[in-house]
Amino acid sequence: MSMNGMGGNMRKSLDSLWAAGTLAGLAFAWAAFLPGTASAQDRDLDRIVLTSGRSISATVLKDDFDKVVYKKVGRKEKEVPASTVMRITYGGLPDSFQQAVKMERKADEGAEDAQSLYENAAGSFELAANTIQRKPLKAFALYRTAICRMKLGLSSSARLPQAIEAFRKFLEFAPRSRFSLRARLQLARCYRLAGDLQNGVKVLDDFSKLILKETLPARWDAMVQVEKIRTLLAAGKALDASTLVNGAAKALEEIQKKDPEILALTMELKFLQGKCKIEAKDFSGAESYFQDLLSQSGKDPALKVVALAGLGETYYARGIEKKIDKDLWRAYLDFARAYVLDTEDKEMSARVLYYQGACLLALGPIKTGRNLAGTVKSYFEQIIKFFPLSDFAALAAKKIRQ
Repeated sequence: MSMNGMGGNMRKSLDSLWAAGTLAGLAFAWAAFLPGTASAQDRDLDRIVLTSGRSISATVLKDDFDKVVYKKVGRKEKEVPASTVMRITYGGLPDSFQQAVKMERKADEGAEDAQSLYENAAGSFELAANTIQRKPLKAFALYRTAICRMKLGLSSSARLPQAIEAFRKFLEFAPRSRFSLRARLQLARCYRLAGDLQNGVKVLDDFSKLILKETLPARWDAMVQVEKIRTLLAAGKALDASTLVNGAAKALEEIQKKDPEILALTMELKFLQGKCKIEAKDFSGAESYFQDLLSQSGKDPALKVVALAGLGETYYARGIEKKIDKDLWRAYLDFARAYVLDTEDKEMSARVLYYQGACLLALGPIKTGRNLAGTVKSYFEQIIKFFPLSDFAALAAKKIRQ
């Protein structure tokens, strides 16, 4: 593949490195919640910005997924639907919280000592949570603690149990926090990456019940179903995963506003539909499916990336299963073609980089040249450096250690 293309793509990825977060765009937006300066008890401490553009200065009493309750000094409590709230800027946050925000931001921007920064940020957020009295702020600090723990776990799977514990602690304290919906998905992801697939499915099943009970928007149903497909595939249950594809597609179709996160999820579902065939060892069916996507992609680079990555995984899996070197080379080339398309999907970029290295490892030094070890290591190092929040970062780190 073109190293110039890789370099340009890498720089672009670094410039836009996830600081507001996605699960392919997972939205963790700490920047919208930076602390204000007011702290006196006789002042309105927080600022609520509504989707209409209206701004309310008040003290937030509840910040739940269904409503935000607030009180202005000298007035009665009021509430607004959570769906009408764009962001809340909290005041009265301790210095430890503010320091944690700065450290997390620096790590998200790609600092060399990112792991130490995340560790220190998690500790500072936890310290803030232990000192804060107001429940919405305490919940926010606990959530940020869990996020930093998860970021550490994505680079080293041995640290995922700490992230799982942090998310569970947050959800036990504030099960209706407006961060709690995203936290449930993140908890399920941590379980999946840690290999605890049974608990991952349980979290998702419980979330589905909550969605029905609270009549939550279709986007949450879609995200739960997609994560459940990932989990079932990780558990080797391709047929069970395939039965969820149509339901997830229907949920995505019901969403009227197709924001970047939903568009990315739609593309991933197309990939997962073919991935079900690969995991079921229906290589001919998978190849036909992804070839059809490629023929439909036209000028849609996102769909073309999905098709090429899917073909690459099909050939890779068949090459490994049947010991066909030609398939491994075809896979390597399709992964390279997918990567140079410069997709905005960081998870997919990490995936195709990882499998390029895996293809070369499977082919071995005799067939790939003397510099195999260095070339493969460079692929895995690029993932850790440029896509540290992907599912493949810990896998790449493990390959380097082997």
